[in-house]
Amino acid sequence: PMTYQDVRGYFEKACYTALTTAGIPAADISFDNYGETAAPADRPYAIVALSFGGTVEDTLSCEGLERLRGSLQVNIYTPKQQGSKPGEDIALAVLKAWCAINATRTFTAPLLNAACHNIEGPATLAPDQRPHHVNVVSCAFKARVN
Repeated sequence: PMTYQDVRGYFEKACYTALTTAGIPAADISFDNYGETAAPADRPYAIVALSFGGTVEDTLSCEGLERLRGSLQVNIYTPKQQGSKPGEDIALAVLKAWCAINATRTFTAPLLNAACHNIEGPATLAPDQRPHHVNVVSCAFKARVN
């Protein structure tokens, strides 16, 4: 039987790798199922949130296969007074990772395939009292598992 952790882990690992490659320290990347702590105002950080929407959809004529659907969002926090470029550069790394998922043809069982759709962003959140500028990227995902 399939576990949600396989799908969650696949998408979160892609985000984590993109974020660390783009310069966010590993300790400053939080996931929705683990504590979120803001980094100091002079350091970027990110929060990755994955939600399962249509949780289990049996695939007709393919006994034992399931399709999982959901949404993925990455909030990228960068120091203020530096313009939008730092956050947008990090967002671009995440968007490229999601596009790479779409180009992947080989997966590790139980994951049979995965894709990101309706990719949006980077969107800038309205300024507020937080010491960071916020960029958001999001997508819908689908995964087929055995």
